[in-house]
Amino acid sequence: MTGFQSSVISHHSSLISHQSSVIIHQSSFISHHSSLISHQSSVISHQSTVITQQSSVISHHSSVISHHSTVISHQSSVISQQSSVISHQLSLYVLEVSHSA
Repeated sequence: MTGFQSSVISHHSSLISHQSSVIIHQSSFISHHSSLISHQSSVISHQSTVITQQSSVISHHSSVISHHSTVISHQSSVISQQSSVISHQLSLYVLEVSHSA
C-alpha cells in the first residue's frame, strides 16, 4: 500500500468519524425536540382539562344564578300578592269605618 493510499484511507476514516459525530449530534437534537414536543403536549392536555373544569364550574354557577332568579321571581310574586291582600284589607277597613261613622 502506497503512502497516498494510506493518506486517502485515513482521510476517509476521518470523514466517516466526522459524519458519525454529526449523526449522533442530530440524534441528540431530535431527541431533545421530541422531549419538548411531549412536554408541550402534556401542558396542552393539562390546559384542556383545566378549561373543561372551568366550563363545568361556569355552567354550575349559571344554573345556580338561574335558580336564584326563579326564587327571586317567586318571592316578588308573593310580595305582590301580599300587597294586594293588604290593600284589599285596608279598603275593607276604610269601608267599615265609614259605615260606623
